[in-house]
Amino acid sequence: MRDKQQLTIAIPKSQNLRLRDTFFFIGSCFSTEISSRLSERLIPSESNPFGVVFNPLTILNQLKYIFSEDEINLGLIQHGDKWHALNLSNKFQSTNKEDLINQISQIAHSIKDYLIKADHIIITLGTSFIWNHNKLNSSIGNCHRIPQSEFTKRSLSFVELCDCFRSIISILSKHTNASLTFTVSPVRYLRDGILNNSVSKSLLRSSIQEILEKNETVQYFPSYEIFTEELKDHRYYKADLAHPNDWSSEYILLRWIETQSDNNFRQYFSESQIFLNLKNHRTDNFTGKQRTEWFEKIAKEEHRLINYYKQV
Repeated sequence: MRDKQQLTIAIPKSQNLRLRDTFFFIGSCFSTEISSRLSERLIPSESNPFGVVFNPLTILNQLKYIFSEDEINLGLIQHGDKWHALNLSNKFQSTNKEDLINQISQIAHSIKDYLIKADHIIITLGTSFIWNHNKLNSSIGNCHRIPQSEFTKRSLSFVELCDCFRSIISILSKHTNASLTFTVSPVRYLRDGILNNSVSKSLLRSSIQEILEKNETVQYFPSYEIFTEELKDHRYYKADLAHPNDWSSEYILLRWIETQSDNNFRQYFSESQIFLNLKNHRTDNFTGKQRTEWFEKIAKEEHRLINYYKQV
C-alpha cells in the first residue's frame, strides 16, 4: 500500500524487546490497540486497566493511585444519585461509594503486582488538553457525561508537561524495574479541531524531547512520526479520519518490533503470523465438519506456537 516514494524514518535500533518479556501500556486508545495485537500473538500484555487515558496528567494520577491507593487521585465526586471516579473511565460509577472504591482497589492491586514485574511500560500520549472540574478544582480524565458547564477546558503548558513526565518517571523508577518508552499517539483529536490538535501534538512531542535529552534511561518511539511521515495519506485512517486503520496499526507495530527487538523476538513474531492467519480466517461458509477441522488446526498451531515460545 505504501508508495515507493514515501520516506522511511531512521529509527535508532536496539534489542531491548526480548522473548518472554511482559508489557504494560497506558494512554490513548492506541495503547489498547497495540497491546491487543501483542496479546493475540500470546505475548503477555496488559493495557489501560481504568480505561483509555487521553492526557498525561490523568496517567500520572492513575499511577499515583495504583501505587498509593490515595483516593484523592481518583477524582471522586457525587452527581445525582451516583458516585463518579472522574480520573477513570465512565464505567467507574456507582450509587454506593464504598462499592466503587472497593472495585477500583481490587483492580489497582492486580495491576500493581503486574507492573512491579513488568519488563516494559509504554506510555501513549494523546493530547495536552485537560478538563478541570470546577467544584473539585482539579483536573479529571473523563467527564462521565456530567454537564459540560461543570468543567473548564485548557491545555497543559510546556513546563507543566515536563513536570508531569518527570513525576511519571520518578514513580515508575521507584516501584518497577521496567524500561520506559513514551510515544505520541497518531490518533487525531478532531473534537479539539485540526489546529488545536496540531498544537497539542507539538507540545507533547517537544516536552518529551526535553525530558529525553536529560534522561538517558527513557526511550521514545516515533509512532506519530511514522504515521504522519511514512504513511502520510488518508488511506491509512479509519472512516472517521481520526484513528489509524488496522493495516496502519499493524505497520507501526511491525516497525517497533523490527527496530527494537532481538532476533528471537522477531522470529517468534514472524511465526505467530501463521497462527493469526488461521484464527482470523472466516469460516461462515464452512460445513460443520470443516469448521471442526479448522478449529482443530488452530488449536494445533496455537500449541506449536506456545512450545516455540517456551523453547527459544
